[in-house]
Amino acid sequence: MSAVPGRPQLTLIHGWGSSSTTWKPLLPRLQETCDLTFIDLPGFGGKDESGMEYDNVLTFNDLLNQIVCRLPEESYVLGWSLGGMLATQIAAQYPGRVKGLITLATNPSFVASETWPWAMARQTYLDFCNNFIAAPGATFKRFCSLQAQGDEHRKAVVKTLTSDQAPPEKEQEALWFKHLCFLEQINNTSSLHEISCPALHFFGEHDSLVPVSACENGFAGLAQHKTKIVKETGHALHISRPDTVSAAVLEFIEGGEEKRKYLKNKVLIAQAFDKAAKKYDEAAGLQKRVAEKLVDFSGELYGEIVDLGSGTGFVSQNLSGDNIQTIYLLDISKDMLIKSKEKMCARQETRFLSCDMEQLPLENDSVDKVVSSMSVQWSDNFPQVLSEIKRVLKMGGEFAFSTVGPGTLNELASAWKETDSFVHVNQFQTLAMIIDQINDCGFEIKSTIEKTDTLFYENIHEVMRSIKDVGAHNVNAGQNKGLTGRKALAALQNAYDKYRNRDGLLPATWEIFYFVLRKVH
Repeated sequence: MSAVPGRPQLTLIHGWGSSSTTWKPLLPRLQETCDLTFIDLPGFGGKDESGMEYDNVLTFNDLLNQIVCRLPEESYVLGWSLGGMLATQIAAQYPGRVKGLITLATNPSFVASETWPWAMARQTYLDFCNNFIAAPGATFKRFCSLQAQGDEHRKAVVKTLTSDQAPPEKEQEALWFKHLCFLEQINNTSSLHEISCPALHFFGEHDSLVPVSACENGFAGLAQHKTKIVKETGHALHISRPDTVSAAVLEFIEGGEEKRKYLKNKVLIAQAFDKAAKKYDEAAGLQKRVAEKLVDFSGELYGEIVDLGSGTGFVSQNLSGDNIQTIYLLDISKDMLIKSKEKMCARQETRFLSCDMEQLPLENDSVDKVVSSMSVQWSDNFPQVLSEIKRVLKMGGEFAFSTVGPGTLNELASAWKETDSFVHVNQFQTLAMIIDQINDCGFEIKSTIEKTDTLFYENIHEVMRSIKDVGAHNVNAGQNKGLTGRKALAALQNAYDKYRNRDGLLPATWEIFYFVLRKVH
């Protein structure tokens, strides 16, 4: 199916004993919003759409590579059962190719083990394999019944399954068995932790092949993974409840597309702060006050300390104590580090490192304290930032940070919404969202406070200039790529004027959250 510009791409991968015809119940809804690509696993859907025939010596890596070659750039991937296990592998190994992962009735590990008991018993799996070798046709029919077991619409589901896919022909049996072996071979229990894109996992309440306990026990602490249990369904929940599944899939995709407007470009972030480095100290009055308050709030300072997102060194300049051994200043902007090095040159115990806060160049359990002022909001993957900080902290070490909340620059955001539909103001997480991610990562929250600070300006140009001078201007994917014209600025000024106070000044609100976290067992 040819792509339509602006429409999200959705790739669908069916399960064992099935083909792409299984998706028919979902298509009326999905086709309205998405461009669809169907992957037929070798031996199930006949020839590949390209006309390629598969041989019986197919390896797992061969299969994965075949699917990735067919995958559109930046596609959402929806997989059912075995297809979901393959989709999970792709999302973990090829993060740049997958915008979002959706799985139906998919267990991270299909066969139970000591470390993953929420799966099919190994002997049950082996018996099924042996039965397939002995009687492929009869085993396929039994498999259709198993998929519908426990479903409120069992008879209708069985009828659909058996009409959509015939038992294997003689020449297909070897490939069908090969895919049975893949079910045991794939283990995604570790891969789930490597996936950075958002994910949604559906489970059938009465699934006899993938127990619902896999949902209830297997996804704890994985902030980007959401789960949904579909009531009164078995393994083929998309056939039994097509409206429920398609509505949730579209809500996930459309929500993801909206969220993508606010994705922050790291290259633009580095460039923005490089440009702001020279004027930053003059313009960053608020940032100085927040840094000073954070240092007072963070408590005792000793040992190896990291200033994460150090900027020109507001935090590090305020760090003092006889027990401090080394201060590491880390920032994505090299020009900011150069500026901070000029200030800190008299201190022998400082190190300067340019890096991404999602990949810290520090050893495990090597740091006593991490302090970060108004920096972590520049990451789209806060759980990854927390994970990295937890990795480098010693046991009992602390992470003290300040970050901005969704009330920040709300006047400007509201005024822009009256002017056009582009994204002009960065979007920030709520306090509840931040706390949830902290808890998921396993940190102990030692203390937290919330403050609001309002700055005042004569006109809209001063507001915009003040944001630009501290490098905090728009770096989102949904920004206007062109120049903002006079008419747009005039409309913005008119929309902003309703916020003028009695002194005739325009307010710009900053919502600040402060946290101190502790790494615990």
